[in-house]
Amino acid sequence: MERTDRTRGAHGSDATVPWYRRPPTRWFSRAAWGEILLVGTSLALYGVICSTAPADRSDAVRHAWEVISFERRAGFAVEPFLNTWLVAHPLLALLANYFYTTVFALTTLGTLVLLWWRDRRVYSFHRSVLFIMTAGAALTYWLSPLAPPRLVPGAGF
Repeated sequence: MERTDRTRGAHGSDATVPWYRRPPTRWFSRAAWGEILLVGTSLALYGVICSTAPADRSDAVRHAWEVISFERRAGFAVEPFLNTWLVAHPLLALLANYFYTTVFALTTLGTLVLLWWRDRRVYSFHRSVLFIMTAGAALTYWLSPLAPPRLVPGAGF
């Protein structure tokens, strides 16, 4: 599909047209399959790193207590109240659990697909930022494991 002059910038480039106003690119090309392989491999690698981390349960619980204590001292430990309220509403708790487990992945992958479809330069930047942040999360998980609040004995979750 040929782009019209009114979608082009002053010098014939798309640089001045916002990414969401540009015509979409082709969906599947060799580059798209390469990106699917790259993103899929990085997700698998993240899973391997997290599942092989030398996490000691006592370290994870100790780190969690440090976070909980800091939140309490700072005055913004709202999780116990919210958790107690949510437990009293089982349907909302179930919906919240499904929301938590699905929305992050769907939003992340959906955003990547939308960016790929609309502007490869914007996609490449945001994919790289996601990879850097994911690598940082894996490194943090490896070096300083943190138990989820529900698994911290005596924390009230």
